[in-house]
Amino acid sequence: MAKGALWREIEIDALLDIVAKYLPLEQEDWIQCEYAYNQEKEAARKRSAESMKRKFSAFKNTEKLAGTTTMSPRVQRAREIQRELEIKSNTISAYDNRSSSPEEVKSQQKQLATQQADESNTLQEASNDPTVTTTSLSPSASASVSISTEFGIEVTRESVTTEENDPVRIPTPLSNKFTPTPTVWATSAQRKRAENQSLVPTNGSSVSKDSLRSTAQMSLENMTLTHSARKRKRDNDKVFEAIESINSQLLEFQNNIFRFFQETAQSRLDMKEKELQMEAEYRRQSLDLQRQTLEVARLDLEERRLDREEKRRLKDRSQQEKSEERRERTRERERERDRERDERRQERRRTFNAVWTK
Repeated sequence: MAKGALWREIEIDALLDIVAKYLPLEQEDWIQCEYAYNQEKEAARKRSAESMKRKFSAFKNTEKLAGTTTMSPRVQRAREIQRELEIKSNTISAYDNRSSSPEEVKSQQKQLATQQADESNTLQEASNDPTVTTTSLSPSASASVSISTEFGIEVTRESVTTEENDPVRIPTPLSNKFTPTPTVWATSAQRKRAENQSLVPTNGSSVSKDSLRSTAQMSLENMTLTHSARKRKRDNDKVFEAIESINSQLLEFQNNIFRFFQETAQSRLDMKEKELQMEAEYRRQSLDLQRQTLEVARLDLEERRLDREEKRRLKDRSQQEKSEERRERTRERERERDRERDERRQERRRTFNAVWTK
């Protein structure tokens, strides 16, 4: 780069754009500006960081000319960029020279404590959120299940026990209704009294009205308990039958999915095999076509060779005939000349003989 090379207006605009973008303060910043400037299309000449720094300093320190009230737009922009540089320098100096006061330390600690409290509240709210639970029906659970095609499954039961080892777990949807059913339980004293009364002989003199009333009541209670137990057993059987039906349907669904995957994989294999066969057939046809093309080209070349040989033979024959004709004409001319020479010689001889005779 020639020292003191002049700056064009487009180069000055590019310089001001780059300085306004990077706002260089240190030498490393000016080196970065140098690299960015030399990458620009407007940079017809390569400029160094020192050259750019000098040019920018010259623009920002330019004074107004005598008799003028305004400065050029580039000088005004350079001064605006210089003010931005001063603001940046003052900001960096204030940040480096600042000291943390006790009030700032306390405010930071308070802010940190507030953040920790917010995090703990967030965790507590997350722990209090409702979770989806599953309940399982044990064989001894008292339940009554009525299956409705319109409203789904409605479960009505007395008690539901959760067992971890029960392999059958039924999720509890919001639509299920759990309503307790009243149950008549007989105490041990009532059962013992009923047994004792059953041993008393059925004699009208020894049986009182109260004993008969209590015996009838106990018989009714026993019948109610037996009916409730049978009903619970039937309900449990219905539940287990429904579960077995669901399990069988799930198993059938899994088998269908497995069969579908097998058929899909087999169809893909068949399609791949067909594609390979089609590709092999295409390659075979392509090879046959190339072979036919080569054969046609060979026959064409052979025909051209024979044609050239035929033309060459005809040309040689015509040349031989022409040379033969030329030789024949030459021999004919020679014979003609010899005949004329003989005639002239005989004529001279006759003339000489005639003169000699005279």
